Amino acid sequence: MAHAREVAEAGEAKPWWQRALYPTIHPVETFQNALIAVGRHFEPAREAIVATAQMVWSLNAGLNDNEHNPVTAAFGQSLRDGWAGLKYGIRTTLYLEYKTRAALLRGDWKGVKLYGSALVKGVVKGWVGGGIRVIHHLAWGTFKAMTPIGLFETVPTWWHAIKGAWDGKRGKWDVVFTSLLLMANVVGIAGAAQVLTRPATAPVEEARPGIVEEVDPVYVDAARQAWENVSPKDVPPDIAARLPADAAATRAASELVTLVKLSKEENFTPRLVEAAQTMKNAMVAGEHVPSVEESVPPEVFQLIDDIARNQVFGEGNRLVIGKYESQQAGYIGAARSEGGLYYNTNPAVWNALQSAFGDQAGEVSWLINQRVLELYAYEKPPVFLNKNISDVAAEIEAVEQVWETPSTGAPNARFWEIRWLRARGFKMERILDEAGNTVGLRFVPPGGKP
Repeated sequence: MAHAREVAEAGEAKPWWQRALYPTIHPVETFQNALIAVGRHFEPAREAIVATAQMVWSLNAGLNDNEHNPVTAAFGQSLRDGWAGLKYGIRTTLYLEYKTRAALLRGDWKGVKLYGSALVKGVVKGWVGGGIRVIHHLAWGTFKAMTPIGLFETVPTWWHAIKGAWDGKRGKWDVVFTSLLLMANVVGIAGAAQVLTRPATAPVEEARPGIVEEVDPVYVDAARQAWENVSPKDVPPDIAARLPADAAATRAASELVTLVKLSKEENFTPRLVEAAQTMKNAMVAGEHVPSVEESVPPEVFQLIDDIARNQVFGEGNRLVIGKYESQQAGYIGAARSEGGLYYNTNPAVWNALQSAFGDQAGEVSWLINQRVLELYAYEKPPVFLNKNISDVAAEIEAVEQVWETPSTGAPNARFWEIRWLRARGFKMERILDEAGNTVGLRFVPPGGKP
């Protein structure tokens, strides 16, 4: 019919604005004409349109076939009844609202009482009561779909459909529909079982030597619990409030809290500061740098070692050092994009260090930093690389100057790392790009771990 109208109207000259408005005024016919036009010129499209139309026609027949597709037909009838009830409720509500408003405007109080009471009753009984019944049925249906209770209905219904189709008494749509219901029931049971068997708080993984991967924020709750379990009362509240967002940082922070408590109880802080200063003085003088293990008490060393391991991220076994710029630039960006391990102190850990040790936090922090070097600098030659910073050449020049004269250069962490590598006998090599430009530095170990 749409095609016939299109042909009949084709010869009539119409203004451009009428032709432009035609798709808006006749959207269904426009869609039909578009399908016909596509089907004329493209054989695969015509076959797809015909197949889709046949499937839709078959489904529509199945929704009305109580004899061969009773389950599908019952579902279709429930949809039709629901739609008819919804339309009737909307139409009746609007009619009663109109009659009540008209009676109110006329001053017809008898009409207001008649229609108004019917409107209130319809809203309460129809919409509110009906809504509660619908929610009840949906909730009960959802419960059955997520528990084995539903299998007492879906399995027999599916089996009868399969058996009936095999005997030629049931249609294909009942097989499809009951199979989908059974599949939804099984998936619902599996999903519910997974939720019910999952622990309320995911356990924090034990740190393994070497690489500690960055952990998904799902561990935040467990991290908070771990922090609260180890936080001593004498730790300032502002430290406990700065919760690390990953399990590795939480373990490091928890161990740091223990270190703070131990330092206060045993008065270890002066010894830790003295140990760090002794190491730095040896680096500047080019003398032997003592290891962390031989410089601090055993119980303190174990905590420092754990903190160091839990603050190393990335992949592989090549340690990347350099300038801190952001999580996507500097040495962290280089390690993430080109592969490698990187040491990154979580802000919560650093804040705790500052709050606990004040001006001496940098000295205690160096003990952790040096332990990272002791653990990972000998696995594979570490590299000094930076990504997306504007002063790569200046950074390399500054590192080379510190390498030549350890007493020069700023007292920041990356230059202390360079001094430590030099004092430990590493050999520095330039990393060149294809054009021969220096893009980084490599430090070859003399061999053997400290």
